[in-house]
Amino acid sequence: MIKVNAKLLAAVSIAQSTDSFSTHLKGVHFDGETIVATDGHVMTVARDSAMRSVDKPITWHISKAAFSAMKKTKADSVTIDENECILQVFDAAENPLYMERIEIIHSIFPNYVRVCPQNTGEVCPGTFLTPVIDKLVQTAKVLSGNKPAQMTLTGEGRYDPHLVRYASDDIFSVAMPAVRRNSIEMPKTYPAWFKR
Repeated sequence: MIKVNAKLLAAVSIAQSTDSFSTHLKGVHFDGETIVATDGHVMTVARDSAMRSVDKPITWHISKAAFSAMKKTKADSVTIDENECILQVFDAAENPLYMERIEIIHSIFPNYVRVCPQNTGEVCPGTFLTPVIDKLVQTAKVLSGNKPAQMTLTGEGRYDPHLVRYASDDIFSVAMPAVRRNSIEMPKTYPAWFKR
């Protein structure tokens, strides 16, 4: 039985793919004390030191209904029965709030550690597509309980993966900027009509 923090799992599950062609990315990957999900443009990685380490890496699809139950204010923890493939959401008093059977994704999850950029702390501008920014904002909102939240993006080069840090030290994201062939040159200063 795996037990994990509901907000962390909800925040990570935002990054799972919804693309029908990327079936191997349509879930949350559990690896030791680490949970990770990616859609190929945003990857979110979290560590729950209170979680019992999984014996072998496994990936489960987290449904929209389960996500909604996890991000509610009362949600405190999630258990996943590895043998029965049952996900349950509980409040702080261990009262069940939601339950469903979940699907194991039988495929090889990408080497997520290799994708993580070097953490130099350098700030280099990057151009990001709105769906990428939207997922990052959703993640920050889930972590903050839907209150205003901060996030910091740092990257070594404008087309390199950017590290995204949130207020919690237990979670981060990696965002891929728009690639050169698909993006237009975005201005980095005020418009010419604005006089300061």
